[in-house]
Amino acid sequence: MKRILPWAAGALIAAAGIYWFLGRPGEPDRTEIDLYFHAVRAYERGDLSRAIALAGTLCKRNPGFFQARLLLAKAYFFRDRYTEAEQHLRKILKDHDACAEAHIWLLRTLVQEEKLDEARIYGEKLLAYSPRDPRILGLLAGLAYTGGAIQKALEYYTRAILFEEEMAIHRIELAKIYIQLLNIESAALHLQKALGLLPEGSPMASAVVQLLDQCREAMPAMEGTE
Repeated sequence: MKRILPWAAGALIAAAGIYWFLGRPGEPDRTEIDLYFHAVRAYERGDLSRAIALAGTLCKRNPGFFQARLLLAKAYFFRDRYTEAEQHLRKILKDHDACAEAHIWLLRTLVQEEKLDEARIYGEKLLAYSPRDPRILGLLAGLAYTGGAIQKALEYYTRAILFEEEMAIHRIELAKIYIQLLNIESAALHLQKALGLLPEGSPMASAVVQLLDQCREAMPAMEGTE
């Protein structure tokens, strides 16, 4: 199966910034935390070789630092080194089964390894716990389509895109906060993205357009006060 996932180098690992406050075994020290964020920045730049080297060093130095291991697995994934990615993801889940991000990346890795039956079973298991997760629904849709189950693929994809409007609402609310902070440029960016997510004929669209026009009018005025 050809890769069905887009490049996601901009994605950050959730909760990394508060990891050292959790008081768990393997708690990283300040040096390890600094090294971790150097690895994250390398990953975001697409410098996967450096990200692998730094994250790999961290995993050897502190095997309990599972955020570093997750970063390493993701970097391996995007280097098409799926076997190594799977090994690290399974190690994370052995000790941290509640790590939802690791479950999602393991499902993606199984798909890329063409372990399609295993991926389908695993994805259905994940969906039973997270029936509203569009990532799982999208992956299962791709698997169904590849297996010739067109109707099932349509069902999964239809369920997945239902969340576009919810994501648009989050963008709109975020834009309102940026407006309060007088960060009009960021507000306008989120409003534009919200418009792209709203379905045709959405009653929210006109309000978003109006708010976006207000932002565009405000930006030149604010530039003049600088």
